[in-house]
Amino acid sequence: MTVLGGGSNVLISDDGLKGLVIKNEIGGISYVEKEEEVVVTSGAGVWWDDLVQETVAKGLWGMENLSAIPGTVGASPIQNVGAYGVEVSELITEVRVYDMLKDLFIPMTPKECQFGYRDSIFKTEEGKRFVVVGVTYNLSKVAKPRLEYKDLMERFGGGGGGG
Repeated sequence: MTVLGGGSNVLISDDGLKGLVIKNEIGGISYVEKEEEVVVTSGAGVWWDDLVQETVAKGLWGMENLSAIPGTVGASPIQNVGAYGVEVSELITEVRVYDMLKDLFIPMTPKECQFGYRDSIFKTEEGKRFVVVGVTYNLSKVAKPRLEYKDLMERFGGGGGGG
């Protein structure tokens, strides 16, 4: 079985693929406010940049440096996407997966996801049994710009601070 998100990082040979191909289009985004934070849960089939743009439009902080990364929300923990000094693993509180071996939906903690630089358990042989169906992120209502990255410091003059 092959599971596709947006297909933005996929090349298929002229011979095609053997077996079942599933395109993950699980949608939906929910927001739960908690004091200065907002817990955002998204279906894996949501286009990543749509989620980033929506959170920015709502005044939430955390994902803004991760704009314009191609792919879906489901790919974000698989690749541990990152840009301009921010990795998505810093924001993830839970990855909901379907375990094909156990035929069961389970939540995984960031520790269980074994995040590394552009890496996670999902890229290992063991992790290929999991299909990401949703991801939960913890974002802030308080302005926390991440400007430590050299190009951002040069463009915006300094690091951190309020908004």
